[in-house]
Amino acid sequence: MSVCIIYASKYGSAKKVAGLIAEKLGGCDIFNIAEDSFDLSKYNFVIIGSDIRMGTVDKLITKLLFRFIKPLSERKCAYF
Repeated sequence: MSVCIIYASKYGSAKKVAGLIAEKLGGCDIFNIAEDSFDLSKYNFVIIGSDIRMGTVDKLITKLLFRFIKPLSERKCAYF
């Protein structure tokens, strides 16, 4: 199973959690949505993470979810 983690992290907490998840899973790719490009077609399991400020996830993650709603709906996904 090919796994990727896509995260947004303004203060580093989501980045840290993404790293811990990747360490436990082993062999998955990690992408910072603000800095990295990625191709969802390479993955069949996508983990998406975001920091939460004032009860709201990062705007970049919200945009990602709307932009890739069809490809994400065709894959197994997890969120943190």
